[in-house]
This record gives sequence, C-alpha cells and structure tokens, in this order.
Amino acid sequence: MQVEKPEPTKMVSDPFKLGGVEGLSQLMAIKTRNGLKSFEKHTGEIIAIVQAEMKLKAQGKRIVKEQVFDEIKMLARFACAELCNLALPVAPNPAVLVRIEQASSFPKTSDWEKVRKILEKLSIKEHWPAAVALPDWFKLEILPALQWSIAKVDPGSLELTPVVAKPTEVKPTALMTITPRLRNDIEGFGHAFDRAYTAIEKGTARPVN
Repeated sequence: MQVEKPEPTKMVSDPFKLGGVEGLSQLMAIKTRNGLKSFEKHTGEIIAIVQAEMKLKAQGKRIVKEQVFDEIKMLARFACAELCNLALPVAPNPAVLVRIEQASSFPKTSDWEKVRKILEKLSIKEHWPAAVALPDWFKLEILPALQWSIAKVDPGSLELTPVVAKPTEVKPTALMTITPRLRNDIEGFGHAFDRAYTAIEKGTARPVN
C-alpha cells in the first residue's frame, strides 16, 4: 500500500520583509486594496446620509444644515485624503519649492478633480450653500459626483449642474428721518450765543441758581 507524500506547505513571505521591486509591488498592492475599500466605505456613508436627508425633505421635513455638516465633514476629509493618496504622486509645492509633498489636485480637465472639489466642499462649512439650496445641491452635484466615483464600471463622463444659491434677501431698514433746522433758527441761536459771550466778558452775566 503506497502512501502519498504530503505536498510541501507554501511559505507566504511577509511583504514588509520582502525587498526589491517585488516587495515594493506587494506593499503597493496592499495599500491600493485597503485604501480603495476605505474610500468606497467613506464615500458610500456620505451618499447614505445625503439620500436619507433628501428622503426626509420629500416628506416635508426640514434639512438641518449644521447637523448634516457635522455628520459628513470628517467622512469627506477622509475620502478626499484617501482619493489623493491613492491616485496622485508626490510633487514640489508650488509655493515652497524646497518642500516635496503629495500633489493636492488632478488635472483641471479630469472628472476626478470634480470629485476632489466636491469632497473638499463637503468638509468646509463655508463652502456649503444656504439651507434652502441644499436639496438641489445634493441632487445635482453631490450625489452624481460621489456615485460616479465608486461605480463598479466606467460610468462615462461626469456631468454636473452647478447650483447657484440665491443670496439671502435683506430688507432695507427704515432710516431715522432728521429734520434740518431752519435758517432762522440757526441764526437766532448764533445771536443768542454772541450776546451771552459778550455779557460774560463785561461781567453782567447773571449767575444760575
């Protein structure tokens, strides 16, 4: 009776101990895999929050801008940093040439730059439109860009409809009406002042009790 020899166990090298181009390639693959999962997770969470707010709005409820921003801001910052870290190389800082750091933007013609800008806007409260414009902003800019970025297949060109928030209408406040003094009143006051001053110089002014 013949007993088969067990197959030798394949040794899995620790990629952090593997040198050369092969080791670096494995580290890059780990970073890309984990970073992509994290980007998809954070972006998907933002989409879920936005869709939930739009559903409440459709039910006649109000979107609370401050509350939604607090829920989204850190997710957007993570997603923006992850996107840049995954896809952009290092480059000199245009403002400080002695510093080498990661590039912070894609080519202007790239749809990925649109996504990066959307994530940046979501992380800065001052870049959000007024509360009344949030539904349109979510529908026309935020959701299309974020859904485009995590689509499983190439969705084609990213077309966004910028939302221009109407400025808050400020009603003019009625100004206080100032009635100018008549010329006769001004001249009469001047004459009275001159007489009082002359009386003081002559010592004939009456003391006030």
